[in-house]
Amino acid sequence: MKEFFNFLIEQFEPEFAYITNWEDWKTKHYIRRPTFKSDGTYAGMGEGGMGFDFLEGIPGIYWMTYMTGEVIPPAVLSQLPSDIVTQDGRGYCIQSYPSSSLIGTEDGLKAEQKIRQTLGEDRFFDAESWLKTEMAKIK
Repeated sequence: MKEFFNFLIEQFEPEFAYITNWEDWKTKHYIRRPTFKSDGTYAGMGEGGMGFDFLEGIPGIYWMTYMTGEVIPPAVLSQLPSDIVTQDGRGYCIQSYPSSSLIGTEDGLKAEQKIRQTLGEDRFFDAESWLKTEMAKIK
């Protein structure tokens, strides 16, 4: 899988890419949130994917995560253990844990959290903070 991921990165040259499964993606990004009419009035609650706008932060860390030095500075990425991060010409591939079977498990989530802490939590999308801000808009 890592070879295929690297092939896709070489072909498409993204700033950020990841591999995870549907359940993990839903847990991290599919949230119940307020919706608003075009005039800004509250329209009710809806569900949808959130956390993909880099203005709100980096989407997350997953089983396999790729990012360029423009997403997180190389000096910060170099703080990660060398056994989980590899560098190519443009960016860095982080393999949070050895097997995809750990995606969404307690051990997998702990490994991802440790990476986020090392890279700086403030760099990442925070669904709870985002939701609090959106809920405060309800009139």
